[in-house]
Amino acid sequence: LLGPGISLDNHVALLEEMQNREELQLFVTPSNSLEQLVFGIQPTTYDDGIVSGNDRPDFFGNPKMRQAVATCLNREKVVESVLHGFSAVSSTYVSLEHPLYLEDAPIFDFDVDTGAELLSALGWKDIDNDPATPRIAFQVKNVLDGTRLVLRYITTTAIQRRQVSEILVQSLTECGIGVDVSYLSLDEFYAPGPQGLLFGRDFDLAQLAMGTDSFQPPCDWYMADQLPTSDNDWQAPNLGGYSNADFDTACLDAQLALPEDIDFREAYMTTQTIFAKDLPTVPL
Repeated sequence: LLGPGISLDNHVALLEEMQNREELQLFVTPSNSLEQLVFGIQPTTYDDGIVSGNDRPDFFGNPKMRQAVATCLNREKVVESVLHGFSAVSSTYVSLEHPLYLEDAPIFDFDVDTGAELLSALGWKDIDNDPATPRIAFQVKNVLDGTRLVLRYITTTAIQRRQVSEILVQSLTECGIGVDVSYLSLDEFYAPGPQGLLFGRDFDLAQLAMGTDSFQPPCDWYMADQLPTSDNDWQAPNLGGYSNADFDTACLDAQLALPEDIDFREAYMTTQTIFAKDLPTVPL
């Protein structure tokens, strides 16, 4: 019996081999931790309401762009090869095993052709017909024509995160999305803003895990008033800067209701419906 503080990131294959040799029996249980790829929707430079030529291009302000990128992520390969099939891809921020999980929420399965079509429709053109080179912006809202689709991807140096990022970068490349990956130490990665890239909201994509000990799904992670800013010492959970008034209303309704209330389940279903379409993050 191993406590959760013991890291087995690089030993699952060994444990499976030992089980096959009947040296042990392996039991795996999911945790209340969500591994996710966060979209940098609203960098801190957008907080003044002025998007200038010096600001980062508005890659992810359009939910359809986030859907297109999700379609270019081979999450199924991550689950099978890195997590050895012991997990599953969720379409929302709620675990598949949770009784409040929305079963029929849309999920954007990996499909390079569909992802490429979505990107082209948004104005990200494959000028040279070579997916190995980044797409170029042409009449993309809030993006200068000629901007290359190259995203800054940050995560930690953990073995599993390196393995996951390699798979995801490869599948993004197949869609014509360029990626620059930075592996940061824990101190660097979780450094407070505004200097820290994660809490300072200075990234395009960020891979990390967030967990909760509560039975109630953590919809407040994605509420507009939970952006890391100087007012909260850069320690709030809405790292990507997602904002949707309907989501916030449904989340508050869910948190204020009691589990036996009719509104309790209905409100959480609403938050998941909005989340699955808006994709403030991609559950991995």
